[in-house]
Amino acid sequence: MARFVAVSHCACSRCAGTRQASGRDERALAALLQAQRDDGGWGAGRASTFEETAYALLALHVLDGSEEPTERRRIAQAVARALEWMHARHAAHALPQMPLWIGKELYCPTLVVRVAELAGLWLALRWGRRVLAEGAGAAP
Repeated sequence: MARFVAVSHCACSRCAGTRQASGRDERALAALLQAQRDDGGWGAGRASTFEETAYALLALHVLDGSEEPTERRRIAQAVARALEWMHARHAAHALPQMPLWIGKELYCPTLVVRVAELAGLWLALRWGRRVLAEGAGAAP
């Protein structure tokens, strides 16, 4: 199962309309940050994928409610690493789309995947601008 799809959807549904994290949300955030690969992306298989990295960024966006400077810096650094990974692999008209296992089927609705990937990329770019504007010093 593409776990980052599930994490993203669960985070969005739990925090709908609120930015306050519960203890469970904090554990999910910690697990998500820990699952980031050394290359900066996320992926359930042997390699990071653009789609799963985008879903992880969507979940981070929803779970980022901390006022703690150290935690905010840690999240910003994870986003910066993901953005660097995404930039290295982004081509305006041709993202390498890989089907993800959903149940026992490979599944890849091309347009839905493309929207998720572009939304994740947009969030990462916006995040970097916000960090710079806040002067947190966590941007690359």
